[in-house]
Amino acid sequence: MRFVCSLGVLTLLVACGARSGLMLDVDGDAAPARDATFARDASMELDAALEHDAASDRDASDRDATQWRDGAVEPDAAVALDAAIDVDAAIAPDSPLDLESGGNHTCVVLADRSVRCWGFNSAGQIGYQNFASHASGVPPNAVDSVVQLALGSFHSCARAASGTVTCWGQATSGQHGNGTLNEGPAATRVQAIDDAIDLWAGTSLTCARRPSGAISCWGPQSPGRDLTPQPNVIDVPELRGAVELAIGDGHGCARWSSGGVRCWGQRFYGQLGDGSSGELSIQADPVDVSDITDAVEVGAGNGFSCARLATGRVKCWGRNHFGQVGNGMSGDTHLAPAFVEGAEDAVELAVGRGQSCVRLSDGRVRCWGNNESGQAGSSDAPGRNLRAMLVPDLSDVIAITVGNTHSCAQIRDGRVRCWGNNAEGQLGNGTASGGGPYPVTAVWL
Repeated sequence: MRFVCSLGVLTLLVACGARSGLMLDVDGDAAPARDATFARDASMELDAALEHDAASDRDASDRDATQWRDGAVEPDAAVALDAAIDVDAAIAPDSPLDLESGGNHTCVVLADRSVRCWGFNSAGQIGYQNFASHASGVPPNAVDSVVQLALGSFHSCARAASGTVTCWGQATSGQHGNGTLNEGPAATRVQAIDDAIDLWAGTSLTCARRPSGAISCWGPQSPGRDLTPQPNVIDVPELRGAVELAIGDGHGCARWSSGGVRCWGQRFYGQLGDGSSGELSIQADPVDVSDITDAVEVGAGNGFSCARLATGRVKCWGRNHFGQVGNGMSGDTHLAPAFVEGAEDAVELAVGRGQSCVRLSDGRVRCWGNNESGQAGSSDAPGRNLRAMLVPDLSDVIAITVGNTHSCAQIRDGRVRCWGNNAEGQLGNGTASGGGPYPVTAVWL
């Protein structure tokens, strides 16, 4: 789920992936310190919630992973890895305009600016009326003229060409931004926003950028707030002027116009990149990530963060249990940014809950990190990829997105191909089984 100030900063919850975006310089005003007891309580409450989410992900992954490890999965007809890649070929005229993944669902904006979503639908996040999951794309209710999507764990939002924003799915924390906690598959208009020019979503929080450079957000965990539901849109001065925002599970990172990166929120795994870790506290103000001065894209996952540099290389830091840092090693934490092995010449970065991917300049994709369901695209490393490895049977890619336990890519010819966990139909190929590291083609109505 692709997300980042002077008064306190967002201590946001967001899983998944996919892409991120927001930037500018902080004005340097000191933020008021937050109450230490509140910070500890909020952190423990957050850890408990994340552990529950992680268990749910593992359960879904376990239902799916055994199939491909035992050889039951066959890749669909696809371009061979060694096929010639024509990066100058025209993009198909009916190619999707946007592709985004949430926790366990994915949506696309089609050429006519309508939307199709598939995957998990427990809270109506794919917009299907009966809350049943769907293994192929269905159109959300009352969503049209869309130019951008932003997906959280259990909710989805869309920005229209007019600048208005609509959201659907879970709303128990105020994810719809309409002043109520009424959730469901019907899209509702976010209040007080009619000029959005960018949009980002996380686990429960969503933010929009305005032409003035202001950032407006709805959902919990905005500056000075705990996990209390926040259904009303509020301006967030800490984010004003940001050009790229990435929100992970309990922390966030911002990319500034200088190329530097600052992060805030939980620091237990070293995900803030400032050399600290192990503290059950919340960092209210952004701190500088060490050794990052030329970032052009940033991402945040579950306890780790990454940045794509102007050189085409990628650095990651923080939690590394499944090789999330991608430096060829695994361990509890990595406090300083480290280069991802095999991720040179990257032109796009997508960070999910436990895996990350890059699109290379030649149209291929490499991924690293958690690979328990094949979501990092490797049949040689069924548990984890410690370095960026080539996704099989995938080429001519023009966009990527990453969810909790699945990943997707948009092909130049207009197809969307996904791999990883398929227990809830999140691969979109018409079935809810047979997931694994081999990309399959998504279908929609």
